[in-house]
Amino acid sequence: MSDHDPKPSGSLWMLQGASEPLSDAVVDAFLNGVIESDDARTERIRRVFVRRLLSQLHPEPVRDIERPGSFGRWIEAIRHSVGLTRADVAAAISDDADFVERVERTDVAPWTLKTSAVADLICLFRLHISAVEVLFVRSGAVIRGHHTTAASARSVTTDLTARGDSARKALDLYLATKATPATSDPLPQGVMDRLRRELEHREAFDLIGTAR
Repeated sequence: MSDHDPKPSGSLWMLQGASEPLSDAVVDAFLNGVIESDDARTERIRRVFVRRLLSQLHPEPVRDIERPGSFGRWIEAIRHSVGLTRADVAAAISDDADFVERVERTDVAPWTLKTSAVADLICLFRLHISAVEVLFVRSGAVIRGHHTTAASARSVTTDLTARGDSARKALDLYLATKATPATSDPLPQGVMDRLRRELEHREAFDLIGTAR
């Protein structure tokens, strides 16, 4: 966890409702940063913490995307806003930090990844499918922009790499801001339908606007 983690007195509620009973000793050990002997239980507590934190941040599904950027950059911005690391997010979705980094950097189109893995992130960050579609369109524009830049201006691409991630983010922001449904290429056929079915399977009806 980062230095922005909530203080113990304000965090106990996040651990309520865990799938298994949690003793006071386990909760105290976690909140005080003491390594628990049971690694599996420690990871479970970590998952509960992250999920509760993000559900509190977005108790209602996010429909309006105020932050500019791609799907991955939006997730990165929200993660930073609550002081979570990539490893924290990875633990919450039972994946690894490398996967989260690939998504955030928009190295690949999110719809080319495993649908269930993308759905894990959507559920964790409480994104409505209408907002996901907007972010996917932006992601496509960012990726095409990267390819165009690489093909037409090798020196620019090299310079961006040398300057580090901040320059890459600035380029991503510029490319994503220009993207609109009217000016961008459509998403591949079936992308949103597959994602919608995955969310229905998880009974995440509030994220797809479907009533029980």
